[in-house]
Amino acid sequence: MTNEQIWKQYEEIYKDRSGTLVKDGIVCEEKYAEAKILLFLKEANQTNNDSDNDNLANNLFIYKPWEMWLRVAEWVYGISNTNKYCVPAYTELQSKTREDKHEEIKKIAVININKADGTGTPDKKDINKRLVDALESNQNLLKAEIALSEPRIIICGGTYWYFQKLYNLPDMNGYKDYITADLGENKNVLIINSCHPAAHVSSLMSYYGITNIYQQALKEGWQR
Repeated sequence: MTNEQIWKQYEEIYKDRSGTLVKDGIVCEEKYAEAKILLFLKEANQTNNDSDNDNLANNLFIYKPWEMWLRVAEWVYGISNTNKYCVPAYTELQSKTREDKHEEIKKIAVININKADGTGTPDKKDINKRLVDALESNQNLLKAEIALSEPRIIICGGTYWYFQKLYNLPDMNGYKDYITADLGENKNVLIINSCHPAAHVSSLMSYYGITNIYQQALKEGWQR
């Protein structure tokens, strides 16, 4: 299924909503190939009928990252430069400009569960409607989006419970907060259970949380 076909079907599914669909996906095809990191979130934070912001992936490509996405850029930098023996010090990021961090954002894909008029505080009932209680076609479209992006690493930003339901995955083992799984034809994908990038925790803590989980996976044999 092509990206165009996926969004055509989303339009049909979301006919019950008067808002503009917020497209998501790969930010930059060329840069994404370097990292293949997918961020799985609940919904975009935008008001209804905000047609100027109806493509999150495109906006992340064009505009310098705003606050929440600066933290995501730090995660991507950390993961991209971590190996079994070393995690780059958070102080390395002090020399990075907003332009540098924008280049890190171009390495990701982002997929939201809800595609329409979200808020800073997602409505759990609405998210459940779109995934847990959704028609099978809606779940299949989310899977098709993920399959099309062929991620090697998926960061669930406060969304692992939903991702687990989507793919019928086991609970996370609390001591390491990651699992590996085959997602259709995409084999041995690393799935990280993380806080939301806008969560009220320090940037330092979220950075080392993500990178230490990733390093643990490498030490236990996962290969990128």
